[in-house]
Amino acid sequence: MALVVRSAQLADADAISDVLIRSITELCTADHGGRPADIADWTRNKSPNDIRAWINAGNALLVSVQDGAIGAVGQYNAEGLIQLLYASPDMRGKGHSAALLSEMEKNISAKGLTEARLVSTKTAEGFYTKHGWQIDGARVACYRGDGQPMRKPLMP
Repeated sequence: MALVVRSAQLADADAISDVLIRSITELCTADHGGRPADIADWTRNKSPNDIRAWINAGNALLVSVQDGAIGAVGQYNAEGLIQLLYASPDMRGKGHSAALLSEMEKNISAKGLTEARLVSTKTAEGFYTKHGWQIDGARVACYRGDGQPMRKPLMP
């Protein structure tokens, strides 16, 4: 089946929580170093109840879905800041993150914004660079580690 990007639904909350927590725990070791306290801090607000609250608040939370499984989760705000983008460890390398990033960039551009921004983990920095993102200043504090501010000009 084809990969589809759509808005997250309340019924997705458990699966979204699972993708976020597994992605952080299993894929972001360059950022948390396997330290349980750092993983706990990073995943603290990623429970199904937190996800339902994000959806109910009207956040722009998107998912990529293929064969009934959520492959990646992304969120952006009205100012053009991509707030999160995580892939399921099971779907990594299968185009889910790229499809979600492209959709978020299109949606941000459709709001009339000419630039998108984000703070990348060490784990994802190469992914964003590959997709045309540029480093935008010095690293900043992010959870117990640091993140790299990045930006991308968007076509109107």
